[in-house]
Amino acid sequence: APFMQPCLGKILYGIFLRYGMQFDNRNQAVAIQRGGFVPKETVGLPTGGELWTVEDPQQSGRDIGTSSYRVAEVRRCFQSAALSLIKAARAS
Repeated sequence: APFMQPCLGKILYGIFLRYGMQFDNRNQAVAIQRGGFVPKETVGLPTGGELWTVEDPQQSGRDIGTSSYRVAEVRRCFQSAALSLIKAARAS
């Protein structure tokens, strides 16, 4: 079978959709070693708060997302971008 190139537009849309509309940063953490998205309790970190929780893949239990900045604004931008892509796809 020929090598299938990923559709970069779909990948970008997926990122915007996930982090702009679906990701619950109050209760979920990004933990690559644990399969991706997990409850914050799974990585031993408190729930709540606006910051993104990202477990360090090299040091379990360490949150490298503590310096995330203006998360609500980033989420709004990602949401807006996802909605713009949906609108553009429907128009074409």
